[in-house]
Amino acid sequence: MFVLGHSLGTLIVLDYIIHDADGLFGAIISGNSLDPIDAAPPVQVFLAKILSGIIPTFSMKVPLPGKSLSRDPQVAKAYDEDPMVFLDRTARWGVECLNAIERIEVGAEKIRIPVLFLHGEKDPLVSADGTQRYFDRIEYADKTIHVYKDGLHEPLNDLDYLEVIADIEQWLSEHS
Repeated sequence: MFVLGHSLGTLIVLDYIIHDADGLFGAIISGNSLDPIDAAPPVQVFLAKILSGIIPTFSMKVPLPGKSLSRDPQVAKAYDEDPMVFLDRTARWGVECLNAIERIEVGAEKIRIPVLFLHGEKDPLVSADGTQRYFDRIEYADKTIHVYKDGLHEPLNDLDYLEVIADIEQWLSEHS
């Protein structure tokens, strides 16, 4: 069994495989969220930490335009018009994400299964350089990274998605 996490899902997957990867043959990490770019101003982070303990359900809108996810205008438009996309984030959610990032950052050396990282070079939401730095800290030898030239946040929904799928298929065939 392999697990794939994208964006917020990467925090869940990385946190899991650092603590207990039993039964997994590998993990695919797409749009790693460990190094957010301008995710929230420091005052908003400060307020979220305070409100998380007092009013954990207090929510704030976090804008996320479709054009930050994909260079494909149809994908961006579909995201912007999707009624199931919710931009509200609670104070508790924000604090828990920050806590997960801290746990994951100190746990890179605990990864003991094959990992494949996929990241868009020009991802405006999370830093491809941050993904590279984390990847470099993983001591386990069976690790692979692909940073897609000019790619944005969602490699599987960007213009070069066929290359991304081919990279995933090749990695999976090498690990199955």
